[in-house]
Amino acid sequence: MRVTHGMLASQFLANYARSLARLGRLQGQLATGKRVLKPSEDPVTAVMTLRGQAELRAIEQYRRNGDTLLSWVRATDAALFEAEDLFKTLREKMVQGASDTLGEQAMAALAAEIAQIKEQFGAIANTSIGGRFLFAGTNTGEPPYGPDPADPTKRVFREAAGPAVQNPGGNDAVIEATLKPGIDLPMNVIGKTLFNTPDRNGDPFFAFLDKVVERLKGGQAVGDLLGALDDHEDRFLRTHTTLGAVENRLEMMMRRLEGETAITEELLSRQADVDIAETITRLNMQENVHRAALATGARVLLPTLVDFLR
Repeated sequence: MRVTHGMLASQFLANYARSLARLGRLQGQLATGKRVLKPSEDPVTAVMTLRGQAELRAIEQYRRNGDTLLSWVRATDAALFEAEDLFKTLREKMVQGASDTLGEQAMAALAAEIAQIKEQFGAIANTSIGGRFLFAGTNTGEPPYGPDPADPTKRVFREAAGPAVQNPGGNDAVIEATLKPGIDLPMNVIGKTLFNTPDRNGDPFFAFLDKVVERLKGGQAVGDLLGALDDHEDRFLRTHTTLGAVENRLEMMMRRLEGETAITEELLSRQADVDIAETITRLNMQENVHRAALATGARVLLPTLVDFLR
């Protein structure tokens, strides 16, 4: 078989192009840190990488949901702790007001103090985070505690029965955050249940406080209302206990999601990332091969008479 200069040149150019392509691929891997630059290079790895990235994005969204839920739960927890401290003060004042021996002036002073305690409970009912009221159900844009629509002279925990603009107040809807498929945890405590459940005398919490204040203003003892106080305080304590259980489970779920993030990232790294040290070594070897190919081509493709006749 006769080998011509044209055949040598064609073979050299083909080998040179392949060498340059290998060099470019190694440089691309180092520049991106990825083993597969195009899906066509390794379809199986590309599909597995896409699935892993989608799973990682889902886990990150669940973690963001968990962070939001945790902030709500902790803010609600702080509000309920404050309420428990207020109940202690309220009980002390009511025990003082249970005595018939107190004078009218002392009764009036107790009434004024309990009226302020009521307003502080109202501030707790209007606890908000990021402009959203925690105890308002899904009607988070409106403060639930405020003037009674039926009697503006009284301040109560209002119940929303329609759009927020027309009916400001709290409803009994639960806001849930998804932490995994099929795992939804409640974000909110239902303020309507917490503040408007009647006691043994049929009074919601703020109506009960109004009754205590009115009795003291009239110089009447309030010892018979201590049982109703127990009803309201027990409900707050049960609610706080339930919230604590939700917070404990949430913290466990957040730790689990953090672990899943680390495992998924490690798996993705094994599938898609290059070994930097190994790739640098291969790049150096390929550069040497490429230089050798150029040197060989320069020796083989010597000038001919045709080159001088052009």
